[in-house]
Amino acid sequence: MSKYNKNGLTHGLASFWTGRIRGIATLEPENFQAVLATKFNEWERPLFRAKAISPLLGPGILTLDGPKWSHSRKLIKSKFTRQRIEANIANNETHLQNLFLALPPTDSSGWTNAEDIYSTLSRFAMDTSTDFLYGVSAGTQACHLVREGKLHATPATISMDGFEQAFKATQGHIAVRMRLGTSYWWHDGPSYRFAVNKLVAIMNTYLRGAIEVAKENLVLNEGEPGNVLEGFVAEERDFEWIANQARHLIIAGFETTTSLLGFSIGLMAEHPAIFEKLRAVVVETFGTETAPKEEITFESLKNCKYLQYFINETLRLFPGGANIQRVAAQNTVLPRGGGPDGDQPIAVPKGATVNISIYVAHRRKDVWGDDAHEFRPERWEGRKKGYDFIPFIAGPQICIGQQYSITQAAFVIVRMLMRYDKIERPEGVNNLKLGWQTVLAPGDGTTIRLHRA
Repeated sequence: MSKYNKNGLTHGLASFWTGRIRGIATLEPENFQAVLATKFNEWERPLFRAKAISPLLGPGILTLDGPKWSHSRKLIKSKFTRQRIEANIANNETHLQNLFLALPPTDSSGWTNAEDIYSTLSRFAMDTSTDFLYGVSAGTQACHLVREGKLHATPATISMDGFEQAFKATQGHIAVRMRLGTSYWWHDGPSYRFAVNKLVAIMNTYLRGAIEVAKENLVLNEGEPGNVLEGFVAEERDFEWIANQARHLIIAGFETTTSLLGFSIGLMAEHPAIFEKLRAVVVETFGTETAPKEEITFESLKNCKYLQYFINETLRLFPGGANIQRVAAQNTVLPRGGGPDGDQPIAVPKGATVNISIYVAHRRKDVWGDDAHEFRPERWEGRKKGYDFIPFIAGPQICIGQQYSITQAAFVIVRMLMRYDKIERPEGVNNLKLGWQTVLAPGDGTTIRLHRA
């Protein structure tokens, strides 16, 4: 925030090499709205973004602009209906039981050992998102449990076994390439290409099996797609096109949910009083694991106000998309940043970059109060959401899976608090350390111990 205090909430970005202004940085909600919504067609994604993430992902919903992007989004969005998200909650239970099985066991006092559970959360998010998107779970948690001797192997499983390790290797390279911006090509070579090839091979093996299931379902349903993959297959495109579109959603589908869950659980351990209040609300509304009350549905999760406040506050302090960039596709104007006080419109020439720091904007004291850096879910009581809160971006390119991700996180939080009545962070552990890969995530994982209710 210091550079914004010094230079203003909207200021020029100078080239490191030449000192010339090459773009604009802004924290103004009015500018966010202009770039992401009201003047959406006057802005586009930076070209380097697509190149930095290649060859893992070809042209797709995360990198395209214009008519091709619109077609992909329309195809995908039609399968993210509230009814499908609602129906998917029942499918989560099998994956949740695998998550519980993957957690460390409790001792005679009811406590688990301290363990980093971030990978366990990641596998849950991967398995549920692939189940929802493609009708076939990737089975990563089950494969892990088999290796751990906690589950017997079952035949005829379409899985992405090995994805976790291959993704981490590739993710590390891509994170460097993204931070290099237009100089992404500096970080290339055999190790990066090998990591990508291995990851793509694992994902494609899973997708070939899932596509066969999708084809069978399309025949049974007289050509009417029931999920995203069936929609891709119905386009009658070749495997490479389908696989590439599917890879976009696999990457986007599980990372945001994992990050939200990781920070949520880390914050519970960091704030015992908030944990106690949230658990009391959950138990009052949904009961306990041994004495459940209200059914967990899309509506009941959404109506649990303090739970929603908790999730909103987590997303405010730790938005997955912490920083985004857009490039002016034509000469345009932003509503704030000009004039002696920065409260007048400002001209932006074609080709200039605007940098939107969502992470910093979500911590503005003049917007959120003097306690803007503190975790306080109660601040959301009676507060309406606007362009000062955009954890899933906003406008036409708002994350399609926003409600899906929030619902998944809410479901896991509720079921964990029905099962466990205490949570602790081991001394010396920082579960809220920032780590930037392809999304903002806990830099050192999520290490906790839990007490069984």
